Amino acid sequence: MGQKANLLTLNKKHSQLNLASINNKVFFNSLKFLKFFEFLLKKRGVIILNQTFNIMNNQGYLIGNLFYMTNKVNLYKKKLQLVSVTKKVRNTKLVSLFLKIFNLLKTNLIIISFSSVNRNINSNLLNFMYLKFKKFNNNIFQRRFNLFLDFLKLTTLFCQGKVTVDYYIVLLAQIFRSLAKRLHTQFFTFLKILFKTLVIDVRTLNFKIINFSGIKCVISGKLQGKARATKCLIVEGSVPTQTLSKNLYFAKVHTYTLLGAFGFKIWVLKKN
Repeated sequence: MGQKANLLTLNKKHSQLNLASINNKVFFNSLKFLKFFEFLLKKRGVIILNQTFNIMNNQGYLIGNLFYMTNKVNLYKKKLQLVSVTKKVRNTKLVSLFLKIFNLLKTNLIIISFSSVNRNINSNLLNFMYLKFKKFNNNIFQRRFNLFLDFLKLTTLFCQGKVTVDYYIVLLAQIFRSLAKRLHTQFFTFLKILFKTLVIDVRTLNFKIINFSGIKCVISGKLQGKARATKCLIVEGSVPTQTLSKNLYFAKVHTYTLLGAFGFKIWVLKKN
């Protein structure tokens, strides 16, 4: 496995919370609101990619970016009211629920501003990703075509710098979670092609995207249904274990399956 990475030398994760308040109840109610906020949108097929939440002088400010999942977009299309329904859900239903919770915070004013990143997807890059990974639609994404479309969109946004490493590793864990043990080997092949595409193949495209110098991923658990836990290491490009001057990002997540718990770790090195 080589030398372990020193987490102290990685890029720091900047907190986007500012809950300055003398009252302790406002602080804890603010944290409850953020948890409920993420849960509420996730149940409605909307994912928060990033958010900034501030409470100062009894005023609340909530700003961020949203990603609408494919099943949610298809629901709007079936109603033939994509734009109007989106505005209605965003401006009436969700905001009314937010205001009810903010009554617990005892704030006099709240400003909510969210924008959808679905409009920022590069269509040419999305078509390139589809041609590259369409062969996995019949095995890795079997009977999960909506997840396949979300993977293509989020991978495109990841190349454009709109999706963080923390959420992208959650997406990979979600793809792995429902796989049978006989498909674990194909999933490793899928990751190798994915990382090679992000590090090498994307460089040949004339798009305004982020250049990746290297990606390393470690998956640990009872892979392929083995009795004991093992590890699988997938590396593409150059990924230093310790650095102070490079754009090295790290994220980890656990996913729970019928075979047990699996751990995902990823290191992404971006060019300066």
